[in-house]
Amino acid sequence: MDSTWGRNRGPKRITPADDRANRADDAIADIHLTSHCRTTVPFYFRLNDWSESLRRVAAPILSCVPSRSTDSASPRESHLALDIRVKSRLFAAALSVLPIQAGAANLLAEKAWNHGSADCANANNPAIEILEVDAASYILRQDKCVHVEAPFIYVLFGETSVFVQDTGATADPGRFPLYDTVQALIARRGGKQPRILVTHSHNHGDHTAADAQFRGKPGVTLIEPNAAAMRAYFGFSDWPAGQALIDLGGRTLTVIPTPGHQDDGIAIYDAQTDWLLTGDSLYPGRLTIKNWNEYRSSIARLAQFASANPISAVLGTHIEMSRTGQLYPPGSRFQPDEANLALTGEDLSILNASLQAAGTKPKEIVLARAVVAPIGATQRVLGGILKSLGVR
Repeated sequence: MDSTWGRNRGPKRITPADDRANRADDAIADIHLTSHCRTTVPFYFRLNDWSESLRRVAAPILSCVPSRSTDSASPRESHLALDIRVKSRLFAAALSVLPIQAGAANLLAEKAWNHGSADCANANNPAIEILEVDAASYILRQDKCVHVEAPFIYVLFGETSVFVQDTGATADPGRFPLYDTVQALIARRGGKQPRILVTHSHNHGDHTAADAQFRGKPGVTLIEPNAAAMRAYFGFSDWPAGQALIDLGGRTLTVIPTPGHQDDGIAIYDAQTDWLLTGDSLYPGRLTIKNWNEYRSSIARLAQFASANPISAVLGTHIEMSRTGQLYPPGSRFQPDEANLALTGEDLSILNASLQAAGTKPKEIVLARAVVAPIGATQRVLGGILKSLGVR
């Protein structure tokens, strides 16, 4: 069942046709391509799909000739004029967006995050490190000296709403001012105050601790970190089947169920950046798995989705591995020479193939950029006890 974050009224259900109709940011040249070249270019092609390669963009454009006249000029003249207009606008767009996408990829590849300190008592790193990938896409990281988990948080702006995935590992706004940081990003952009939608990749405490900073604030919708609230909000009636859509205004996110690490995990796909946000299901580090077969199914689901959609980066919520593939000791507050946060669609494909080859019996899988670690019965029982006590 599909649902969307409504621009003014909250969530509403939409169909794929509604989604296409609501894409007001599509350029006029795209509209002409849709009407005249349906068999050449996918209907859903958009100029702001940054990961489209020059080959995919330019080749169909240059081969497309409109089938009929749409103005008072002669058919030959109007065909030629429209063809030139479509070619020039889309070819120029293709040339312009590729450097932007390449710049974002390079920024992620070259980014060296604050990685804690050997002496946290005297460290002066900010509690929240901010990476502006573009004017509407931010990645935040909590400092390891504030909390050892150092989770990543994603903030994505649309025209009417801003999406916040996860709220970090520390509740105290004095030590971890997440709400104020989001408001500062909003103020920096200027314009009308957007609505804020706060979601969670899953409901473990290192991703939900600062919820109270957002709860009850004007213009904020906080999806409470529990199965009932999350599934009801997104309209999942047959979990983990189906997908949901979030409309931020000119920017659509896809919500994909990913139980396995935790029962209520979700991944987010952003069609504007082509990012796949995978939470704790995949990141450079030790992937603890609660339910082995659900996890195998979830990764297969993500791999299938990635095979049908452009993926510029697979982004999780932690780094626990060095660039040489060594896991840091649990509880490390100092992680020099960290691996890159951004993984690839190929990394996801390799993980999926390894899981399917492993079969239904849980086993540790050591890959170059992640280690799959199913938890044992004792850990599951302990986890259940802690959950019943309200500790996630």
